[in-house]
Amino acid sequence: MMNKSVVVLAIPHQLQGPGFQGYVDDPSYSDLVERFIRQGLDFVFEEAAGRTPSIAKALTESHLGGDCYMDVDPSPTERETLGIAVAGGGDWIDPGYSADFYEWAIVEENRKREELWRQKVEAQHFEKALMICGLGHCLSFAFRLSSAGINVEKSYSYIPHAKLAKFSPRL
Repeated sequence: MMNKSVVVLAIPHQLQGPGFQGYVDDPSYSDLVERFIRQGLDFVFEEAAGRTPSIAKALTESHLGGDCYMDVDPSPTERETLGIAVAGGGDWIDPGYSADFYEWAIVEENRKREELWRQKVEAQHFEKALMICGLGHCLSFAFRLSSAGINVEKSYSYIPHAKLAKFSPRL
């Protein structure tokens, strides 16, 4: 059996690319993904749910080739056929006075998604990979990979607060 190692990078979804709601163009995010790829990765996984274009997909294709990227998250339509219900959402705290927003997650539905991701990662041939996911999955997915015998030495979170402060979910 091949020794597999995964680096988990958790980010706010709006950094992932123009196909994501509230996209925030962040050159530092691109630089970070490129830095990870240049450190000897041979594969990139991403929670993208079919939303394209993705910054990580474009960088992977340009550095490693098109066969070295996989979107592990099913689209909302695919989730329904897999028996995965709505997994989360959010709302404004006080829309009349503030742009402050909160998010919620249904644990069981996210567990189902992460189990599917784990199966896809386990089935793929690679030695060292990057997994890009939303902030809510950082440690839980790292633990899930570790429990499956995949080495996860570190997990990272990247949250560019100042850049995200310009984003308002109301736009």
